[in-house]
Formats: sequence, C-alpha cells, structure tokens
Amino acid sequence: MGRDAWYRAALLGVAGGGRSQSPLAAVALTIPAGEQHRPAAWLASERATGLAVLAAVAELGLDKWPSAPSRLSVAGLLPRVVLRGWAAAALAAHRTQSEHRRVWALSAGVAGVTAVAGAVAGARWRGAVHDRGLPGWVGAVLEDAVVVALSAAACRPGHPTVTEHRNDATAP
Repeated sequence: MGRDAWYRAALLGVAGGGRSQSPLAAVALTIPAGEQHRPAAWLASERATGLAVLAAVAELGLDKWPSAPSRLSVAGLLPRVVLRGWAAAALAAHRTQSEHRRVWALSAGVAGVTAVAGAVAGARWRGAVHDRGLPGWVGAVLEDAVVVALSAAACRPGHPTVTEHRNDATAP
C-alpha cells in the first residue's frame, strides 16, 4: 500500500472521528456507477449513495442535539471505526482498481486507528469551545467544516496512478 492510500485512509479516519457518516458519503459520491471492485462496488449504486448522503446530512443535524451519544462511548466510537474501515477499504479498492484484501485491510486499519484519534481530538475541541463560553453549536459547525474538508481531501482525484498502487498491493 503506497503513501497515497495511507494518507487517504488517515484523512477519512480523522474525519470519521468527528462525524461517522460524512466520510462514507464522500466516498460513495466518489465511486462511479458500475464500479466492479469490491468493496467499492457496494457503494456504486445510486441508492447506496443516496442513503449515505442522507445519513450524513441527518447526522450533521442530530449531532447538535444534547441527547447525541458521546463519540467516546462504545455506541459513539464503534460506528466511527467500522464505517471508516469500510469507507477506506472501498476508496482503496476504487483507486487501485483492485480486489487485493491486503490493501483493504491496511486501509481499514489505518482509518480505524485514526478514527479513534479523530474522536478524541473532536471531543477535546468541543470541550475547549465550551470552556471558552461559546455556544456548543459554534464548535459543532466548525467541526462539520473540518470533517467535510478532510473527507473531500481524502477523495480528491490525483496521483499516484493505478499502476503504482497495483505494484504496492502485489509486492511481497
């Protein structure tokens, strides 16, 4: 797995620590209809993309409610880790045009670990905003902007080429 895939998986993970659904929606929007490589193919339908985007938009609103579970609880952290792993594996499969499970596993692992780091950083950020006497929604909206920017950066088109990834995936 090349540096590009590690970088993208880490960005998705950190973003997913802030919002569990937004990075998955970004990946779903990146993958074209007709994608053949699993797990990217699972997100290639219009229905899957629509559901991912709907879930992300709903989460952006629901996250502002005081009743939202802590992102550091099992109920808050588990979806972040699992969905980040899936999103990173799907993005790696799409970008490499490969079904090498090693690439999926490494991408998922990097995203899962960085999702935990992103969740801790996001919780500290929200606490710092609260400690300064600002309304909670201010910190939440700024966090939303960071999550969307990181998700978009992870899914942006660019180098390296598919061939470079294939060589990484098949290297001993």
